[in-house]
Amino acid sequence: MNEKEDKPFKEEPIGTKIFIITTISLLLIGAIAFAIAIYYFGILGLFNLLGVRYDSFGSLLWFVLLYFLVGIIFEIIVKAMHKLMILAKIFRKDQLKIGIFALSFLGNWAVISLLSNLMHTIEIKALTQIVISVILAIIEIAIDDDPKGNSTD
Repeated sequence: MNEKEDKPFKEEPIGTKIFIITTISLLLIGAIAFAIAIYYFGILGLFNLLGVRYDSFGSLLWFVLLYFLVGIIFEIIVKAMHKLMILAKIFRKDQLKIGIFALSFLGNWAVISLLSNLMHTIEIKALTQIVISVILAIIEIAIDDDPKGNSTD
């Protein structure tokens, strides 16, 4: 092997370090922006289908950003509860799925309800909040589902 390939990062020239850090940062920012864009256009379509009133696309963007940030907290809680349910070894796979669905639904509903009450530029009726929460919980379960069935072992 070439000795140049085995050099640790701290021994690289400053230009190479800047290039590497910039590239990794841009990749991370791009991935986060892509995830937010998916949420944004998904919520935009869902809100249009369900007749949710919002003042502007900017207010909808704020809603999505806040949903994304606050939702991370609830997602961590749901994942922790899922792990605890698995470790308890008293639930069947179907019971685990129902439990995770219920936790995801409640977490989504809590976030949407909170944001709907805090943001005066978006008006989401209670029944619509429930419908959106159910849809998002189903999507989350479908995305997180392990096709090999290893998620609950």
